[in-house]
Amino acid sequence: MTVKLVDEDNVELSGSCPPEDAEVLFQRLLENRSATVDWTKCEQAHTAVIQVLLVSGCELKGPPAASFLKEYVEAALRRARDRNSTFPGPRRGAK
Repeated sequence: MTVKLVDEDNVELSGSCPPEDAEVLFQRLLENRSATVDWTKCEQAHTAVIQVLLVSGCELKGPPAASFLKEYVEAALRRARDRNSTFPGPRRGAK
């Protein structure tokens, strides 16, 4: 499993995250909408996983292990996090 619940507030992505892990990640982030996602060990992520990160607006602990994710995906995810999220429920710091 490439999505691991480290503790109540932290989810870790590691290795190559296949599309099946998008659902697991989605559930973990629904359970705790203020969770931080550590993707420093993430070497590859399917678009479905990236989409969950995109809409969640979650805080990312990084940079990711893969240069492609670092160079092309990380900036887009951080911009999305800074905007209002479409993820169900309140975001961190939301009133």
